[in-house]
Amino acid sequence: MYGGGNNNSVLNFLFWVRQRQREIGILISLGKSKFEIIGQFLIEAILISCVAFFISIFISPIVAENMTNYIVMEQNDEVKENARIIAEQTEGPTSSEGVSEEHPTVNIQFKPIMFIRSFLQIIVIIISAVILMSFSITKKRPKDILYAR
Repeated sequence: MYGGGNNNSVLNFLFWVRQRQREIGILISLGKSKFEIIGQFLIEAILISCVAFFISIFISPIVAENMTNYIVMEQNDEVKENARIIAEQTEGPTSSEGVSEEHPTVNIQFKPIMFIRSFLQIIVIIISAVILMSFSITKKRPKDILYAR
């Protein structure tokens, strides 16, 4: 799962840089160094990721708990239905007396270390993607970047 996410992130960054090719060429033509441009991309990516990450800190527990409770409820309903079908096949039709309709709930708890690990993984992926992306910038001259199609 991480491999697919990493590949997706790298491809997104490569696409992002391709879309900004003219901007890169203009900045280099104006005297900005390639490493300053790479640093700018790195800062932009980290800032965007930080905002998204901090929003996810508040949203993810709610979403995770609701999704988990839904899955448990569906599984519980399926087990009850299977038990009812088996009971009808072996004993004949039965009443639903004594069958609890309560659904178990799951309490999801996130520990701070989980968020820290995730954040560090995101930062490593961003840095890796920006470094990979930077190869395409550092090899070209401003003229090549500006006139590339």
